[in-house]
Amino acid sequence: MELYEAIRGRRSVRQFRDEPVDPQKIDRILDAALWAPSAHNAQAWRFTLVGQLAKEAIACAMIEAGEDLERRGESAPGLKATARLVAQAPVLIAASYAQEKVIPLQESYTLGEVFRLSAQVQSVAAAIENLLLAAHAEGLGGVWIGYTNLVAQELRRILCDDGFPVATVALGDPLRMPPAPERKPKSERIVVRG
Repeated sequence: MELYEAIRGRRSVRQFRDEPVDPQKIDRILDAALWAPSAHNAQAWRFTLVGQLAKEAIACAMIEAGEDLERRGESAPGLKATARLVAQAPVLIAASYAQEKVIPLQESYTLGEVFRLSAQVQSVAAAIENLLLAAHAEGLGGVWIGYTNLVAQELRRILCDDGFPVATVALGDPLRMPPAPERKPKSERIVVRG
């Protein structure tokens, strides 16, 4: 598959066939993720293949978090549907920043911690994009899930991972490919200064 075709053809797929995914495809997809650029070439990412019991535990934690938000008068549209997706996806991969010096999840950070976290989260994000493009090239569908970060502490506990959670990715054989969403004009998104 040609690169630009892959970029324009990739879709966020949230419905999958109830079929296992070829482990060799997963291996190639993860290999592509590992070739992403990374800040200071730290390659400080970790990808965890999540088993069924852990997927169900994460989904339950997400539903509980949603109920807690509702009790506080807040909302998270689509959270319950995303929790079902997490539990039912043929493949779920958790992507985290594998910290050398563990930075606890907290409400405020030093400027140095913010810079280090930001640079490494950007690196993990680049790896996730490689992963999604590779999945598309393998004929799989996938979706980047940020809602799992609502339960970051539980995610770390369930996966026995002291890393900094960035996102999860659901993969599988697509039930259907959604149509391309409309894109805003380039003239509204690209600015030249100076």
